[in-house]
Amino acid sequence: MNSSKSADKVHPGIALALLRSLRDQDTPEESLEDETFVDSLPRRLGLNDVVNVQMRRYADLRDRGQSLALSEFLDLVRLISRRPDARAIFGTAGRVLAVERFADSGVLRRAARRLSTEKARRRKLVRSMSSAARALSPGVRLEADREPPALMLEDFALAPAGVHGNACEILTAALDVCVSEMWYADLSVQHAQCQGRGDTHCVWSLIPADGNAG
Repeated sequence: MNSSKSADKVHPGIALALLRSLRDQDTPEESLEDETFVDSLPRRLGLNDVVNVQMRRYADLRDRGQSLALSEFLDLVRLISRRPDARAIFGTAGRVLAVERFADSGVLRRAARRLSTEKARRRKLVRSMSSAARALSPGVRLEADREPPALMLEDFALAPAGVHGNACEILTAALDVCVSEMWYADLSVQHAQCQGRGDTHCVWSLIPADGNAG
């Protein structure tokens, strides 16, 4: 989930994770052979051969260390955002991306991180939150030094690309992973303001897991 150096390029792994999430969402839990399933199959976008072709293309770009045009990624986001299950698809993709980038399966290393000073953990958390935002919208302007820690973005590309800001769920889910990796489980992420919902900025705040900010 590394960010691109160019403001109009993104890592192809991001688009690949999004298509994988789409495919998994559209794959039925059971193999049905009746006519109802056959009739519904063409409407399952994630099972379309075109999706498989695009997934192979994105994987090839990733393996060759090449970037993907931000405009193409946003076109994909717009397509998915019109689905009623868009938030679930975006959320799964965001968690997968963040786990690949930030998760640490080593028990000792994770314990050492949790035992670090609050100042050190806070600094690491803000860096990871900023990195996640830049990966999804290269060139975005950040304000990540608020108290308590929060992420404020101007011109976040995902916000207007989604329907009522639902594409921002990609970053919300990614930030949830960042928080769980850097902090104890008593904090959660809240997408308090969204440009896709008419606000001037997108803001993600950290609040107690019970939902009470006070």
